Amino acid sequence: MADDEDPGDRAVREHERARFMREFERHDSGNTGAMLGVNEFNDLLSRRATYAEHCVQMRYELKVAAQKAQDEYNYTEHRRKNPWEHWYVDDRLPSSTDHPLGGYRVPAPFVDQCARLKARLGISFYDDFDKSALGAPLEQFAEGYSAIPDWKAVAPTYENAVKIVFRALGSFYGQNHFVNELTGNSLDHMFYRPREQTIECMTRIKQQQKGRRILAVQTQLGLRHRFRSPDEYRKVSEASEFGLGAFAVGCILLAEEKPRFRTYDTIWPRCVGDEFRYFGSDWFTYTPAYFLQRCQLFFYVDHNNRCGSYSGAVTAFIPSK
Repeated sequence: MADDEDPGDRAVREHERARFMREFERHDSGNTGAMLGVNEFNDLLSRRATYAEHCVQMRYELKVAAQKAQDEYNYTEHRRKNPWEHWYVDDRLPSSTDHPLGGYRVPAPFVDQCARLKARLGISFYDDFDKSALGAPLEQFAEGYSAIPDWKAVAPTYENAVKIVFRALGSFYGQNHFVNELTGNSLDHMFYRPREQTIECMTRIKQQQKGRRILAVQTQLGLRHRFRSPDEYRKVSEASEFGLGAFAVGCILLAEEKPRFRTYDTIWPRCVGDEFRYFGSDWFTYTPAYFLQRCQLFFYVDHNNRCGSYSGAVTAFIPSK
């Protein structure tokens, strides 16, 4: 029996095994002549196994239905508590949706970003980057080069690296101006993780840049995928394009000259390079994002098929040359 089997499924199987043994002992009960024949024994074993599998399947279907109901309840509660947000169940908003973008910024000069990461993130390897990578021409939709540290050089696990960035954002934005809505162990790798595509692409960029600890990554900070849900973004993204996660996007926010999220005239970055699932769910169907509310920077998750006029996926590009 697999060690990772669901405890409820294991209980069903053990219960059926116990029932089978009781019936077998009742037929045997010390009288050798009353023992079940081989065919009867196999038939009884088969029927018991079929019934146990049926119970396991019913438990699975009930779990799926309960998770779907919980997802709908969470979405309804979010809409009730935040009526000012323009959220849509559709994958994409109409292009005519009006929202000023006076606060939107493209990446700052690369050396300046590294200096700010040294001061705000406390890294000592701020100058360990490949200068030749900055000479490559930008890809078609890239807005500039962002300085993104290798998270393995910051912390032993991705969870701890994200928490370090969160603490730095709390200091940068001011006391009580950064709120992480994923409390407890929600950032544990069982519930929160980087996507495989993002891991592979960042590894490839690191190899191209000779294993440096600060990577010069061509990025766009959300404008290209404004109005799109994470699911819609993945349908239209370029072959060389991939999503960035909470750690990389947090470093981009820390590398800016001053806090971006002071007014609503900017795009809230969706961290489509990470994925999340709630406890009890088998699917990673949520995407994290940073957003502004009541003059505070929040970190939260939303379903992959939802979009808003304020949000856009932050992505990076692998240089073609």
